[in-house]
Amino acid sequence: MKTIDDLALFMRTEELRLVRDGFYRNSYGQKGYFAEYQCYRAFLKYSVSSTDFAFAPDEVSMAISAPRRWIQRANPYSNKNGQIGLEATVHSAGHAFMLTVTPIL
Repeated sequence: MKTIDDLALFMRTEELRLVRDGFYRNSYGQKGYFAEYQCYRAFLKYSVSSTDFAFAPDEVSMAISAPRRWIQRANPYSNKNGQIGLEATVHSAGHAFMLTVTPIL
C-alpha cells in the first residue's frame, strides 16, 4: 500500500478479521478507540481520537477518504522484521485517525 486511498480501499475488504480492539485514554485524559485486524498477509492497526464509540473499518475508510480530510502524514516505514509498511495520521470529522498497515512475514 502506498497511499491513504489504497489503505481506504483495503479497509473495505470483507476478509478483515478482528484480532483485538478496545478503548484507551491518552496522556491528556482524552478517550479513544483502537483496533487491530489481520487480512491475508497483512496487519492493519488504527486508533481514533476523541471518541466514546467503536469505529468499524468501513467507517474509518470513509473518514480517511472524505473530501475534507487533512493528511498530516503518510510515510513508508520498516517494522522490526524489515517489512515495509505505511503509517499515517489523517484528520477528518473531528477525529485524528492513526493508522499502520504492515505485511506479515
